[in-house]
Amino acid sequence: ALAALGVVLFVLAFIVNAAARAIVSRTGSASSRRFSVRRAIHREPTTTVPTTARPSDALDSAPMAPQIDEDRGIEPLASGRRLRSNIAEWVIYAFTTIAIIPLALVLGYLLAKGVGAFSWDFFTKLPPADQYAAGGGVANGILGTLTMVGLATLIAAPLGILVALFISETASAPNVVRRLANGIGFFVDVLLGFPSILAGMVVYLTVVIATQGNTGLAGALALALLMFPIVVRSSDEILKLVPRGLTEASLALGAPRWRNAATVVLPAAAPGLVTGVMLALARAAGETAPLLFTAGFTQFFNSNPGSDPMAALPTQIYFGLQANSTGSIERAWGAALVLIGLIFLLSLAARLIGRRSRIA
Repeated sequence: ALAALGVVLFVLAFIVNAAARAIVSRTGSASSRRFSVRRAIHREPTTTVPTTARPSDALDSAPMAPQIDEDRGIEPLASGRRLRSNIAEWVIYAFTTIAIIPLALVLGYLLAKGVGAFSWDFFTKLPPADQYAAGGGVANGILGTLTMVGLATLIAAPLGILVALFISETASAPNVVRRLANGIGFFVDVLLGFPSILAGMVVYLTVVIATQGNTGLAGALALALLMFPIVVRSSDEILKLVPRGLTEASLALGAPRWRNAATVVLPAAAPGLVTGVMLALARAAGETAPLLFTAGFTQFFNSNPGSDPMAALPTQIYFGLQANSTGSIERAWGAALVLIGLIFLLSLAARLIGRRSRIA
């Protein structure tokens, strides 16, 4: 029944993504055709200069550029256009404020509830054996989150960048290879709409049942499934921004395509690639559903992610709310604030790296 439910969810995600991809491709091709027809209709005839004519004659016969009166300056906008522009600007400001207010309220409430749980013991000690008791900390959850997210990054980042490089480098390849790359891109888009709980179910049915136990490595594999499509799509967009002249110059000097990709394309896109990996890492750090199926939960430290269950901040928040006691809820609010701070730092690092990039 669990496998059948996973298949149903996958089919729904596949249908939705296939329909969206078909609509986008059809709309893009129709827009390009309309633009080409419009450009052909409005194309101005070119004036050819006879070989016996002097260059000054061609300059005299060329259409003059519009002159701007320096005394009058640029003509002001009409009052109606200015009014519509102001209205549109204020509407944008209003909707931006409406979107920011709930976020600010959530962050403020989280700070008010979570700061009270912070102490030295909260960051260095284990949670109490009795979940209903007060005190204790989330040190094992912090360690487990960093461990599983780090392992997931080691799995998803190299594989995702290589797949994105294959899609980018085969854009001008023969039909068979190009269609293969398009098919891979389509399935990556399907994975982008993959429900996170489905990633946990897949790893549970394939890894956890085979190994007969929840492990931190299984949790890392589930998080890697969620990170992989984000890394592929972000890396693909960054690789498209690499100047074409760099690749052409490298190939013109006799470099093979693999050396061109390794020594020219990837170094030029490196800051943007790191930004995409950091964003995918921030997305995976807050997932709860996949870890419930794969990593399980423990109240102790786990130094071997391949053999025993491993705690994480999201699962500690979940089970703390399930216990519904004063102590467990206080620890859950503190763990939530730590998790938000971790995601904020990762997002900030991605933004700083993106600003320093010449491409991103």
